[in-house]
Amino acid sequence: MLPDPTPGTPRPGKPDRHEARARRTRGGPRRGSSSEGARMADVAVIGAGVTGAAVARACAGAGLSVVVWNRSPARAEALAGPAVTPRRTVEEAVRSSRTVVLALIGYDVSRAVLEPAERWLDGRLVVQTANGSHDDVGPFARWVEAAGGRCLDAAFLGHPRAIGTPDNHTVYSGRSECYDEAVALREALGGRAVHLGQDITRAKACLTVAAVWYYAGVNGFLECVTFALRTGVPLAEFAKSVPLHQTRVQRAIDVGVELVRRGDYRFGQQPLTAHLDALRQLASFAEETGITRSFLPVLRDRVRQAIDDGYHDEHITVLCEQFPRPTAGRLEHR
Repeated sequence: MLPDPTPGTPRPGKPDRHEARARRTRGGPRRGSSSEGARMADVAVIGAGVTGAAVARACAGAGLSVVVWNRSPARAEALAGPAVTPRRTVEEAVRSSRTVVLALIGYDVSRAVLEPAERWLDGRLVVQTANGSHDDVGPFARWVEAAGGRCLDAAFLGHPRAIGTPDNHTVYSGRSECYDEAVALREALGGRAVHLGQDITRAKACLTVAAVWYYAGVNGFLECVTFALRTGVPLAEFAKSVPLHQTRVQRAIDVGVELVRRGDYRFGQQPLTAHLDALRQLASFAEETGITRSFLPVLRDRVRQAIDDGYHDEHITVLCEQFPRPTAGRLEHR
């Protein structure tokens, strides 16, 4: 959480508490009496683990009032402060705000935790940040809606420590009016917020894709460490060189995405034959170094197969054609 520049002064670019409340109430009156609304917190956070605690601190730091509940009360109590109030039961927490943020482990756990407060979901906006498959999202959202609530799915594409900072990147999916209603929460979470559309499963699908990219990078790093130790490259120097390659990788991604969208992989630079030569050398070195199950021989064989299939001058993204595609009606290039 970034500290306020001056106590009592709104953080630049962030709404103060009164402005945040005003934004959340635009679009019509809330259910309940005006006296009930006056007692409402801006956000209720269910779950006070690493992610939930980061969300609560970010919201409080942005001038929002927060209530928080956790199965282990000590975690909720540890967050107590002028803008954060722990609640003893999940029912009390849900009743305390019209915006409920779930920071729990999985959709089954989320539903089990919320079931005692099901009757209080009526009129609430439930923002689900749990990890899980995109197949889990629909049933959970329908359950919330059957109880009278509305659901917005969210995914943090980064570490919890980025929440509330400019480095945070959050994707959302669900109805546009729900995304608009969560404006104060989105601003409090900081960084970049992207609405992926009305299909509420999109945020978790995006998280799945991002996770594949992350673990591919981690796997590459693990093999790089072994290569570095074998060749005498200092790991500290290798780490400093990584940012130098990011522009090149981003360029490859941008080009590849456009070629996949077009369905035409002709590129004219660095043909597949050049990739094959490089991958043959690297795969051999991995085998000599003792790296078992390396990705390099697999990628080498994919390039060789593409060449055997008649591709030569195409961009390496043509290897996507070797993978199964979604059934008709499910494939979209964006």
